[in-house]
Amino acid sequence: SSSRLDASSCARAAAVSAGEAPPLGARLKGRSARSTPCLLRARSSRMRLITTAALCALAGAFSGPRPRTPRAVTLGAATLDASDETVRRRLVLRRRRPEHATSHHTPQHAFADPIHPRRPRSRLPVVGRYVAYVAELYRADRPREALEDVQEVPPSTLGTRVLTGVGLGFLFSAWVLSPPPWFALGMGLQALVAQLEYFRMAIIQGATPARKIVLATSAVMMATACGWPGLHELAFPLAATWMMLWLLLMRRECSTISDISTTLMGLFYTAYLPSWWVRLRCDPRWAMAAARTAYPVAVAHRGAQHVWWTSCTVAAADIGAYFGGKRFGRHSLGALGLGAAAKASPNKTTEGALAGFAAGGLCSAIGARCLGWPGGLPAGFAYGAAIAAVALVGDLTASMLKRDGHVKDFGNLFPGHGGVLDRLDGFVFVAPVALTLLPRLCGRGAWVA
Repeated sequence: SSSRLDASSCARAAAVSAGEAPPLGARLKGRSARSTPCLLRARSSRMRLITTAALCALAGAFSGPRPRTPRAVTLGAATLDASDETVRRRLVLRRRRPEHATSHHTPQHAFADPIHPRRPRSRLPVVGRYVAYVAELYRADRPREALEDVQEVPPSTLGTRVLTGVGLGFLFSAWVLSPPPWFALGMGLQALVAQLEYFRMAIIQGATPARKIVLATSAVMMATACGWPGLHELAFPLAATWMMLWLLLMRRECSTISDISTTLMGLFYTAYLPSWWVRLRCDPRWAMAAARTAYPVAVAHRGAQHVWWTSCTVAAADIGAYFGGKRFGRHSLGALGLGAAAKASPNKTTEGALAGFAAGGLCSAIGARCLGWPGGLPAGFAYGAAIAAVALVGDLTASMLKRDGHVKDFGNLFPGHGGVLDRLDGFVFVAPVALTLLPRLCGRGAWVA
């Protein structure tokens, strides 16, 4: 382009010297004063365009494109190419390998923070948020889809946890005091989310569980515990048989040991054990207390009263263990010889556990006084300490599962508290123990044998 401009300039100068063309100034003088600035602006804009194009060409010649080196990330039995834009943009890798990553079944990747969706959700009501969360979990049926929602998030504050906990407390109280069918429906909805959270973590690890069969049998277990409590013990073995028939007849490929054990664990941990809360609440042998006319009928139901106080005992034990460990914690659980428990949750201390037992015992003692137990305060304190110990087992079990899955939380439904399974981990193993002890502690007037 520069050579063409030089040739044009030389031809223009030769024509002017020969008298065949007027000088440039004479041409400009013949134009009006209004058209002169327009011509100058046109020439200046053309020169700026030529200069910009030349600078861009030089910059491209010297810099050149940067080559991208693809990386392969092993994910259980699947292999994902990190050069893929979706995976490379949304996959969060831990900067350091976990301490127990030397086992043969541990994948080579890990996550630094809880599982959180990348797509921000708008401020929807409670029902809309629940539906969106369930849809998100249900779409995660393969490793690639499960990994699309993983990203790093900042830690929550204590104020956020307290506000969420207070709101959940009021919602939980209204749910417990609802009629038995509504209580069973609410427990079924919570179990549905807990199952999907557990299976998403298992899918990220490379397993292929039978999610649909577990979701269907979970609804059957809740209905059986509510309407036919005498047949509730048969629900789990029949559901396990149905599960194996599904894996044998409905799948084209043979399921692995990991697939079968993951499905069976999800059926037991997130469906069968929570259904015992429905049986504890809806058992027909609970009597009706002599309630005042100003109270709702559900408040007078002995089953609802004992479920509410037992749940408060679990929550009090959790709160007492947290603040007691923060204030007095000095020795980890490994000092008692509980090596696996200490590795599953290194932040838990012996002093925190004792504080949780004491807080649970005090809460249950108050409940025993209000409910009129024959054993009084000692029986209530012993019951609360036992419930707190069982709740600690559930908490450590969830911590062990999350540590093997390299995640901090199972989900993010509740701000500051994680997912449903994070919030209900201490309640999972409590209901069978409570149903065994409460008929012997509450007295004959509350439990009709």
